[in-house]
Amino acid sequence: MDATEFFILRHGKPHGPCSLEELKTYLAYGSLKPTELVGVAGSGDWQPVSELLAPKEPEYVEEADGWWARVRLWWAKRFQTTDIMDADLIQKRRRSVRYRDWDNVPARVRSGKVFWWLLSGFLFFPPRLWAACSIVFTQRIVRNHADANGYLKSWPAGVEVVCTLLIIINALAWWFGLQWLAFRGLPVAREAFSAFSMSLEELMQSSGRR
Repeated sequence: MDATEFFILRHGKPHGPCSLEELKTYLAYGSLKPTELVGVAGSGDWQPVSELLAPKEPEYVEEADGWWARVRLWWAKRFQTTDIMDADLIQKRRRSVRYRDWDNVPARVRSGKVFWWLLSGFLFFPPRLWAACSIVFTQRIVRNHADANGYLKSWPAGVEVVCTLLIIINALAWWFGLQWLAFRGLPVAREAFSAFSMSLEELMQSSGRR
């Protein structure tokens, strides 16, 4: 609970102290007007109570667009190309929200959920793997562990490399699997079906003779 003490400024004199919850109660019952000034004890900084109690915007941090953008930037500088991407666009940074409360973290960026999508997508359903990797490339994946400042930690940038490797390995595995199915699996299946058809035909002929 927030133990900060506030004072209400009336007729040039501070009145209080009172807690944040008490300010909310005074405002709800009309004993405190939204335009009246309040301030933290000893700070001398006054602001309307409506601004103090207004919902706080989530805190954002600036992050690079990812390791792939940095690779493209290196390539553009190395070979002095301009047709890949404009350098300013490559270096453009995105705003990424940070959380303190796990309950406020959207399910799609929770570490456990994204990990399950990556695993199940890699083993069974590639589109799910692609969707999960897309989230990793564009969002901050939040863990249920706080750092020294009280913010929930996130996955490191190196996870993007892991996601890229997962996509490549998964694609190669499916390609080899389909190749095996085309050259080995289908002939075996055809032979098995042919043998089953012949057995069924012989069974029907023997039943007809009886």
